[in-house]
Amino acid sequence: MIAGQDAVFVLHDPLVTEDAMHAALFRNKVVRRLECRHIGPQPELALAEAGLLDPLLEAAMAGRLDPALWAQLWRGRRGHLPWLRNLAQRAAQAGTPRREMVVLQTITERFPGWPRARRRLEELERQHQQEPAGESL
Repeated sequence: MIAGQDAVFVLHDPLVTEDAMHAALFRNKVVRRLECRHIGPQPELALAEAGLLDPLLEAAMAGRLDPALWAQLWRGRRGHLPWLRNLAQRAAQAGTPRREMVVLQTITERFPGWPRARRRLEELERQHQQEPAGESL
C-alpha cells in the first residue's frame, strides 16, 4: 500500500491496543508515526471535532506535514473538552488523583459550564484535605 510514496503518516493512540498494533504494521523508511495520546479509538472523529483534521489533511496534501507541524497542530487538543475528559478519566482509572485534579482544574477554568468536573474536583480536594500530614494522594 505504501510502496512508491514519499511520506506516509500514521496517526494513532498508542494507548489503544488495536491502534498500536495496527501502527506497528507499517515499517518503512517513509513512515512517520504521529501519536495522538489519550484521543481514543477513533482519532479521525476526535480530530474533526477539535477542528484539527482539516488543517492536518491540507498540510499533508500540500506536502507540508512534518513532525514539527504535527506538534503545533496537536497542541490544539488542549482546548478540546472531549480530549480533556478522556485524560481525566484515564488519570482516575490509573489511581493518580493529583494528575486528575490538574486536568479537572484545567477543565473547570476553560469550560465552567461543565459541573461534573467541578464536583469531582471538589471531591478530590476534600479527600486531599482529610489526609494525615505527610501522606499524599
